[in-house]
Amino acid sequence: MIYDRLYFGVRLVKAHYRRGNHFLFRLKKNANREIAAFFQDPARPTTATFMLGEKFEVNLVRIFDAKNRRHDVFATSLPIDFLKPHLIAKLYRLRWEVETSFLELTGITKAEQWHSKSVNGILQELYAKFWLINYTKLQIHAQTQKPRGSI
Repeated sequence: MIYDRLYFGVRLVKAHYRRGNHFLFRLKKNANREIAAFFQDPARPTTATFMLGEKFEVNLVRIFDAKNRRHDVFATSLPIDFLKPHLIAKLYRLRWEVETSFLELTGITKAEQWHSKSVNGILQELYAKFWLINYTKLQIHAQTQKPRGSI
């Protein structure tokens, strides 16, 4: 799961560990004491590990956002091999695609408005809307691609 400045606490981390999920949080500066210290000292290494609660290991990664000229700090349960700032930034940018897809589903297709009252009918509408969104995206993608061999 990828979160943006959500409340970061032991209960949420514990829920992810219990389910075996990985998480990536973009943190607020005042999420807790360790994170505030990590934010305030850019001389520290770009990665660190701390214990949240008694048994939950959380990795911190600091990334400089050149566009906004600020540091962002991320907390994750990803293994040490994934704690490269460019990889964390790339994973975090994937969050935007999820949010726009959710907006399309709820806003454009009005997925919260059902014409059917039965579970089977609602599922049929839902599948039809998913198909329509995916088919439309494929058509747009096909139209925007240059033919092979063109400049």
